[in-house]
Amino acid sequence: MEKKNKKILNHPFYDRFTIPGAIVLAALGMIGSQGLIGGVIGGVSAFIAAKFNSSREVFTITMNLGAVCGGFAVLAIFRRWFYPEYEGGLRGGRRVPFWTLVGIGAVAAVFAATIITGTWRPGMLSATSLAVALSAGVCEEAAFRGMTVSYLMRQWRGQSSIPSTIILSSVLFGLVHGSNILVGAPVAKTIIQILSATATGCFLGALFLRSGNLIPPMIMHFLFDVVAFMSASNIKENGAFNENAISSIADVSFELVLGAVFIALTIYLTRPAVRGEICELWEKKWVTASRDGDSRPGGDSRPGT
Repeated sequence: MEKKNKKILNHPFYDRFTIPGAIVLAALGMIGSQGLIGGVIGGVSAFIAAKFNSSREVFTITMNLGAVCGGFAVLAIFRRWFYPEYEGGLRGGRRVPFWTLVGIGAVAAVFAATIITGTWRPGMLSATSLAVALSAGVCEEAAFRGMTVSYLMRQWRGQSSIPSTIILSSVLFGLVHGSNILVGAPVAKTIIQILSATATGCFLGALFLRSGNLIPPMIMHFLFDVVAFMSASNIKENGAFNENAISSIADVSFELVLGAVFIALTIYLTRPAVRGEICELWEKKWVTASRDGDSRPGGDSRPGT
């Protein structure tokens, strides 16, 4: 009954142009969650909050909580846009509690490694930084995993396309961190952050592909950013590095090794032996493809279309 009452939309652009479509979706996810929708919600909330407390901290926290609402809103819009094909990134999945624990364990291991290697430097963990970490965890996962990875799994079905899905979505995720230059981050540190975010994005993408649910990568992303605020005194509350931030050889080496570990874990989590299980899960999440075969006009399972 529900399907009869809702119009099924056509997607000529997204059906035909996969890579441009992924780029557009990632951009819309970020702009919609943190700007158009999140900005409006946060702005209205901040205006109301200013009646009671006009401090900059309250304004920043309110705007970031508005972005969190925007993140969930774009996920709902994305699911409706591909109705009735897509089950949604926050519904269904497989062994979600297990993969959530895997993500939490990865963050705990990173935190322990920073202490053991001596790269831990106590930083500021405030209500503002927690709000920033939460908005990043929700909005960026909504855009780059919930929308981009999901869309690529719709277009590039087949076991051989799984690495391409992870690589493209992670590269886009890494590149968006280059915008930190606009808020005063040093170029060298920003380049390192782009590489680090790309590697981390691979692991987050693997968690999403294996679980079929955004909860594990969202929680891991949030906690990972919390650890970053706790263990790096040269990070601002907005998540960008300070203008005078300097990386030691130990810091750079740690980032490179950590990135290599995340990539190795991604390769293991998406190894050929489990790709059949991943494809089976995602055929269920994209219910139209599972039920009717490739009924999409211009559908192509080959990466690069």
